Amino acid sequence: MNYKKLLSFVVLLLLDVLTIIVSYLAAYFLRTHILSLFFKEVSAALPFQIFISRFYLVIPFILIFGYEGLYHRRFDFWQETRLLWKSNFIATAMIMIILFVTQSFIVSRAIVIIAFVLNLILLPIQRNVIKKILFTVSLWSKNILVIGSTETAERLQQRFAKHDTLGYRVAHHIESDVFKQNRELVYKSLLSRKIDGVIIDSDKVEPKQVLELYENAEGKVQDFFVIPALSQLQTTGVQIEQLEDVLLMKYHYNLLRTESRIVKRIFDLLIAGVAMIVSIPLFLIISLIVKLSDKGSILHIQERLGKNNKLFKCYKFRTMYLDAPTRLENFLKNSPQAKSDWEKYLKITDDPRVFSVGKFLRRSSLDELPQLWNVIKGDMSLVGPRPYLPHEVENLNHKITIITKVLPGITGLWQVSGRSRLTFAERMRLDEYYVKNWSVWLDSVIMFKTAKVLFKTEGAY
Repeated sequence: MNYKKLLSFVVLLLLDVLTIIVSYLAAYFLRTHILSLFFKEVSAALPFQIFISRFYLVIPFILIFGYEGLYHRRFDFWQETRLLWKSNFIATAMIMIILFVTQSFIVSRAIVIIAFVLNLILLPIQRNVIKKILFTVSLWSKNILVIGSTETAERLQQRFAKHDTLGYRVAHHIESDVFKQNRELVYKSLLSRKIDGVIIDSDKVEPKQVLELYENAEGKVQDFFVIPALSQLQTTGVQIEQLEDVLLMKYHYNLLRTESRIVKRIFDLLIAGVAMIVSIPLFLIISLIVKLSDKGSILHIQERLGKNNKLFKCYKFRTMYLDAPTRLENFLKNSPQAKSDWEKYLKITDDPRVFSVGKFLRRSSLDELPQLWNVIKGDMSLVGPRPYLPHEVENLNHKITIITKVLPGITGLWQVSGRSRLTFAERMRLDEYYVKNWSVWLDSVIMFKTAKVLFKTEGAY
């Protein structure tokens, strides 16, 4: 274990311990000084001097963190948050079981529950902040040698910059052809202490050369990654399985499983039902504003492609003038750039069809509120692929088989990954990824990111 790895481990461990202690101290304060003001029947807590001697309860957290790989593996923010929440739940459950079985007054159950909630918030924030600091001072950073095309190196660097808590940076890049012609020179460069890991794109390199590189890198670098030579095959939704000495890559579609659909439907009904009730005043206000802004109906009802290629009526608050088609035709005739954007994205900035209040509704996505009724009816889901227009079917090619197997969503990966800035092909790719990799956690992350995107009105027009 080199000094950077050891020091990073010590810092992460100590700050995890400190964060958990702070959560329990804050929980003790809330339980003793706040809850007692509102609930007179709350029993007296342990004296503070005795309470602080109970910090051996931190041990289950640290052991589970270690088991989940939170000290030796690298995750992006959302992957790490999921593991922290899982570990927090297991450790808290263990403490509660011990308290129940022993009937011991080691610590108040109310304090344990409050600390659990605080840890859900504090641990991910602490981890995110400290890893950024460690990366800045080069303790959490790893210099990566990329062997592959310039496009591959640039794509990896973009991903590493986006997920900086991983700590990777592209330090060196060697083209595949150069590697094949000068392999010995590459092997010598691995002796440099400045290289911590290697990523090789095996698409343009022979398997025996990849194996040779691995054998030469063994013991010289900490990490060795291979990008599989599957350029014609989607690599999302893959599960690695091993049959003795045979490595298998299993492709699956999470959202096509019956149990996944049932869980997702329950999730949709609970959230959409509550949101619909809470939003009633907002529905009334927006309806009045739309009616006063332009003559015509309050709602815009449009046929969209639903599950199993069935058309359904998708509801939105109307944001366009009644003569919208004529306005668009005249605008595109006089603006070549707008025409180019329309052909590429099927959207344009400063859309002349949209009235002023409609622009605000679109930027904030409040125009999509009526789609909560589509969710309750079962036409849509809260999160899912984009609800495509019937005439867009011809552009979906073979992906239509996968994308239309599930309910379209009010929001989705396409909305939190660029919204209107994405090309049609990029939206389809994200929709396919979503169907293959669906989970309740992924839906939760998308909904959280949607709120963030809406607040910033990123890419909306």
